[in-house]
Amino acid sequence: MRVSEVGDDQQQQIEDAGFAVRRRIRLVPSYAVTGPGGSLLDLLSCSWLLAVEPDQPVRIPYRSQMT
Repeated sequence: MRVSEVGDDQQQQIEDAGFAVRRRIRLVPSYAVTGPGGSLLDLLSCSWLLAVEPDQPVRIPYRSQMT
């Protein structure tokens, strides 16, 4: 979840909605969470919630593939 700010209040609301917070990221304000997608409905009215993105593996190409 990308958010406008990272803090204890936001984390508590996320957990109250049924999500488990795996990481709190301050560099790019966001939370890494797991939980039921339907629980997002409980957070739609939160002004601090900016975007929700699915978790995906990151692949880094080998140098030989970059040329």
